[in-house]
Amino acid sequence: MPQSWEELKVLLLKIFQPWYLTASYKAKFCAQRCRSSEEIYSYVEALQHLADMVWPFVDYYTKEDMVIDQFIQAKDNNELSIQMVASRCRCLETVLWVARSLEVVDEEEKHHAW
Repeated sequence: MPQSWEELKVLLLKIFQPWYLTASYKAKFCAQRCRSSEEIYSYVEALQHLADMVWPFVDYYTKEDMVIDQFIQAKDNNELSIQMVASRCRCLETVLWVARSLEVVDEEEKHHAW
C-alpha cells in the first residue's frame, strides 16, 4: 500500500500509463511542428501538454527548458535561435514574444514586397 500521495501517483502511472505510451508521447513531442495555420500559443500549449505526459515527475523549470528548446528547433528560424542565444533567455513567455515579433516583421516584409 502506498505511504504517500507521491507513491500513489507513481503506482497509478505505472498501471494506467505504461512505458510504451510514454515513448509514444516522447516521439510526438520531438516530432511536433507548428503548422502554418496554427497560432504559436496553441502550438506551445500542445508542446507543454506532451511534455507533461512524457515527464510527469520533472519540475516545471526543466520542462519549460525542454519546451523552449523544442519550440526553437521546430520553428527552424535562424534569427529566432540567434535572438535567444544572444539574450540567454530561458523564459517561455519571452521566447513567445520574440517569435511573435519576428513573425509580424516577416509578414510586414512580405506585404511591402508586393
